[in-house]
Amino acid sequence: MFLKEKLLEIKSVFMAYFKEREAEINGSLLAVLSGENLLFLGPPGTAKTQLAKNICQSIEGGNFFNYLLTSFSTPEELFGPLSLKALEKDEFHRKIDGCLPTAHIALLDEIFKASSAILNSLLTILNEHKYHNGRELVDVPLLSVFGASNELPDENESLEALYDRFLFRYRLSYIQDDENFRDLLFRSPEEFEPAATLRVSAIYELRARAKDMPVDPDVEVIITELRKSLQLQEIEISDRRWKKSYSGLEGCSLQQRMPYRGQDNGTPASAHALELA
Repeated sequence: MFLKEKLLEIKSVFMAYFKEREAEINGSLLAVLSGENLLFLGPPGTAKTQLAKNICQSIEGGNFFNYLLTSFSTPEELFGPLSLKALEKDEFHRKIDGCLPTAHIALLDEIFKASSAILNSLLTILNEHKYHNGRELVDVPLLSVFGASNELPDENESLEALYDRFLFRYRLSYIQDDENFRDLLFRSPEEFEPAATLRVSAIYELRARAKDMPVDPDVEVIITELRKSLQLQEIEISDRRWKKSYSGLEGCSLQQRMPYRGQDNGTPASAHALELA
């Protein structure tokens, strides 16, 4: 099965099961394809964690790290325990295998409860995909990190920096449509199973193709004018988010023009993709 066919099948199956979550499903897949992070916000019982976990488990051929954070969570829980052998040599080194620094895809539930002891390393991982393991700087193979939270944090400079690391953000609410509600209530309670999976190697290949796409001049004009409009409204967006937004547009544009049978389409990243992102 070709990659575009897999994406369409994954979307179809997810949308049939997770009602009124089309935007969140599209954004989740785009986050993975473009290498950005995604945050789900909403009250308890809106299937934030279930949706994010199943999207993550649709990625094949990589390590999945899933953790529920509390205010008492320690760095060892995310980054691995200290190596006793290293300590005997007066060296600081963690055993990171199976933990966040070796993950390809991750889900961090209640992410804003991360303690200050966790935040510094977490910010570096989210933004640079690097982890300082003692004297060693480790490359983190993350495709994307999914965060989930019931609410936004109180004003806190460190948590604001964490919030800024999530390019894609969605607020989830309870199901509104009566038919969708009945489907949720009375359908058989079988576990959700994705119909298809995306291989990590295919995602890396897609990203490489996205980087080579030319930029449609309309996109440059639209982004520049949008920035001016937001500034007039005294809405400030970090330079980092603007830069990452364009990475998301590359992935969105390539996804829209992805061939079914491997033909190459060199269409530039377009204004249409900007509307979809």
